[in-house]
Amino acid sequence: MTLQVVSDPPGAVVLIDGKKQALRTPSLFKVERKDKLAVRVEKDGFRPYEEAVTVAADETEKAVVATLASTRVAGAQLRVRTNVKKATWKLDGQPVGDGTGMLALKDLTPGQHQVAVEAKGFDPKQEAVELSPNGLAALDWTLTALTPARRPGSGKTAASGKKPTRPASEEDVNSTSGWPPR
Repeated sequence: MTLQVVSDPPGAVVLIDGKKQALRTPSLFKVERKDKLAVRVEKDGFRPYEEAVTVAADETEKAVVATLASTRVAGAQLRVRTNVKKATWKLDGQPVGDGTGMLALKDLTPGQHQVAVEAKGFDPKQEAVELSPNGLAALDWTLTALTPARRPGSGKTAASGKKPTRPASEEDVNSTSGWPPR
């Protein structure tokens, strides 16, 4: 008797009555005539497919069509757009992206993730994002420009916005050096 086994995706291993066959799907197999055949189709990354095939006395051909279900969780997508041209991105603390002001990632593990961006002259931003299987999370972030008082190395303190003065010593106060200014 001839047993045809086809699978989607193709290239799966076929076991007939527990015996691994030399050919992969799609293939025709010459098998000993029995009332029942146990057919199992396996492929890495997919759940095995099993079917008990009943063979009538007058049948010379049978077909098994196996659609294999993926064991892989469907990946998620993340897109974040900013108002800057150059940025440094991190996903869960790991560097990602191409250095531009837009982040586009595919095939991410669904679930909670931390997205962070930094750009020169702008406040950094970080946010928790929930990604769904086969879903797309699209975000538009407006980064806030640092004011001169908050820029590193501006020589001003953030609290007062004034340049720091050097501390006066007793000698400066009592002499005629002109320090501190009056």
